[in-house]
Amino acid sequence: MADDFEKAVFYAFAQPGTAPADVSARAGAALEAARAGPQAWALCLAHLRSSAHAEVKFWCLQTLHGLVGERYGELAPDQRDALKSALVGTALGDPGLAPFLRAKLAQVLVGVACREFPSAWPAFFQDLIATLPAGPPAADLFCRVLVAVDEDVVSLEVPRSAAEARASMAFKDAMRDLALPDVAAAATQLLAASHAADPPAAAALLRALARYVHWVDIGLVANDRFVPLLFGVLGSRDEGLRAAAAGVLIEIVGKRMEAEPKLALIQQLGVVPEAAKWAEGLPGAEDGDAGLLACLATEILEAVKKIENAVLSMAAVGLAVDDEAGREAEASARGACALLDALFPALLRALGGGGEEVVAAVLPFLLSYVGWRRAAYLLCRLTKALRGPLRGAAQGVLAALAPHLAAIAASPAAELPGPKAAPGRGPGGAALTAVDDRLYAFEAAGLLLGQEEMEAGVEAAWLAAVLQPLTRQIEEALGEGPGPSNGSAALVPPALMVQQALEGITRVAKGFSLRLCTELRPALGAEFTRALRCAIQVPRRLPGHRALRARLLSFLHRMVETLGPASLPFMPEVLQALVREGADACELADALILLNQLMSRFRDGMAPLIRDILPVLLSCVHAVLGPDWDWSGAAVPGSPPAASAETAREKEELQRAFFACLLCVATMGLADQLLAAGSATLDGALGPLLQTLHRLLSVWMEPSKESGAAITTFAVEKFAGELGWPAAASTQLLQLIADGDHKVLRDFLRQALQQQPRPAAAKLD
Repeated sequence: MADDFEKAVFYAFAQPGTAPADVSARAGAALEAARAGPQAWALCLAHLRSSAHAEVKFWCLQTLHGLVGERYGELAPDQRDALKSALVGTALGDPGLAPFLRAKLAQVLVGVACREFPSAWPAFFQDLIATLPAGPPAADLFCRVLVAVDEDVVSLEVPRSAAEARASMAFKDAMRDLALPDVAAAATQLLAASHAADPPAAAALLRALARYVHWVDIGLVANDRFVPLLFGVLGSRDEGLRAAAAGVLIEIVGKRMEAEPKLALIQQLGVVPEAAKWAEGLPGAEDGDAGLLACLATEILEAVKKIENAVLSMAAVGLAVDDEAGREAEASARGACALLDALFPALLRALGGGGEEVVAAVLPFLLSYVGWRRAAYLLCRLTKALRGPLRGAAQGVLAALAPHLAAIAASPAAELPGPKAAPGRGPGGAALTAVDDRLYAFEAAGLLLGQEEMEAGVEAAWLAAVLQPLTRQIEEALGEGPGPSNGSAALVPPALMVQQALEGITRVAKGFSLRLCTELRPALGAEFTRALRCAIQVPRRLPGHRALRARLLSFLHRMVETLGPASLPFMPEVLQALVREGADACELADALILLNQLMSRFRDGMAPLIRDILPVLLSCVHAVLGPDWDWSGAAVPGSPPAASAETAREKEELQRAFFACLLCVATMGLADQLLAAGSATLDGALGPLLQTLHRLLSVWMEPSKESGAAITTFAVEKFAGELGWPAAASTQLLQLIADGDHKVLRDFLRQALQQQPRPAAAKLD
């Protein structure tokens, strides 16, 4: 019959409304008093042993877990030993203990280990292993302790404080030094004994071991005792056991290491011949086998990429690759490709005959494999690495490339959603034009052409041959040309044709420097200028197209770097199209980013444009963000709906771009344009800054007089030292900011700044 303590636990666990409120409250108070009392340890251990009710046992274990974390130091050594003995004895002596109670008990035991291992209990894991002959309950405790150690102590996926992170690292280091070899040996013996007799227990063991593979020494799991056991388990009829074995192999194969050791490990495991047998069909737990198959193929492919990239990177920076190293890299890559060839029939069979889980596992590898094989990308990489040596053959390469460039330009990729989509903002940002890897061919052409050593006339002729068809394509899509020259282009939406042409020109321009296009060979710059003159019509002719706007902005950023000051006369029209009434947060943020680049590049040369556009820009930004927008970030939103969260994110991006714009205005010699603007414009710039500064001052100056004095000293030093203001004026500025009177502060700043000598504008790069 339940005593008063157990009745209190029942009331505490009862569903709301099933017991009188005052009774539940008294029960909760009694339990809290018991938890806080000096006899809490003894009370919990006594009822853990004697109670027949799962609720009581769970409350005792939960309380013990809290006490171990908070009050373990108050126990005497004999009491600590009694606690450990009681926990282990309960786990081993009660075969009918519910699984959730076993998990909680293991968590309490690990909590004790966190405080005693390795200093006071260096044999924690060995003592645990010594219980394994006791049978299934001991094996269950062993597995659950391994899981609890991972979840509560060593896992990197759990957020931890700095102190907890240090304790976690110390625990892992102690495990490496004192326990892991014994744990691995015990797990191997336990798997050998249980995989046929008790598949669920063996599966639980493998799932626990999989958590450790990524950080233990690889030799503990990739050895001639454990791996054959795994392969034997892969043939089991129990699907859960098969999936668990596949999970361990996935962790072994996916363990982070250099490319050549990874390939050596895969060959040592002998897993490729085993997986290649699945060409006739996956044998059982299809999602687990498919995951292993995909992981194996992906790791081999990534190793090949790393080997190739290492050689290409050395060549790109002019470092010689000696013959022996080259032969080793070639042999490793050839061996890896042979492994991939062996796996491909099984991969294709899995893709064609599996369910959704199988396809989801295998498809990413196949997409990556196709991407690795893409010709245009590899051509671009080769051209970048061998740009100089290829100069003599440039005309032949360009002649062979020309028909491919024309075909690529005339056949843009369709608009598709997915991870390969072009970057974009907003709710529709995911469904943009898919990135067309064929466009790397234009980048390769630009790298070949943009060399000072090439004959000027030949270079100009080839550049015109590459760019003029792209410019005509834009004109035709905008309705300014004679119309598409082939029927297939007429079926493609105009926006896609413009995007493809803009991206092609952008890629070509990557090969040309500012000096080459403006100082050495202005004829080259004239070709890009012609394309720019055509492209600035796009926002007016095809408004409201997010993907097209993203491509246009990428093109404009590149033209600024390629043409320098020659691009500046075209920018007002583009910015006016972006900064318009009704523009959304994304459009304004894009305009601000472009404006920041222009100010950083041209500095005081931007004064006329800043004078004209800044009032309109400030008005649009405030209109989009609204009068209630919190510029200081003090308001912390709750959990808004997805659409609201996306809108808030876009507005936050706009605010960051706006503050960056004001910083450029202040630091690039353009502050005069802001000071000369009307009161509304200056208020629109100062208001957000003052709101943010006011919050910072309230945070910094309120806690103590010392912090308030420190920020005052800091501000006075900044303004008096760096700007040459009198100390009294700096102190007055700080007080005005704290007061938050925008009008008074605006007038003060205008008067003070206009009295300062204007800093010399930096020269153009």
